[in-house]
Amino acid sequence: MQNKKNMTNIDVFVYALIIFLFTFLNELSAYKTTTIPCGVNRDCPSAEKGQFWWQCREKFCVKYYL
Repeated sequence: MQNKKNMTNIDVFVYALIIFLFTFLNELSAYKTTTIPCGVNRDCPSAEKGQFWWQCREKFCVKYYL
């Protein structure tokens, strides 16, 4: 009985770890830095159909995906 309980705890831990890792990896890939120079957000291109938006970050345009 105790062995079954430990196995359940390990399963829950692995599932939580997988969910956390996928969330973290998704956040890392949510934006892409381009080589378009900018000074303010208006210098970046405008988004089409709401699929992503542009923001000026560290003097380059960044494309954020939704």
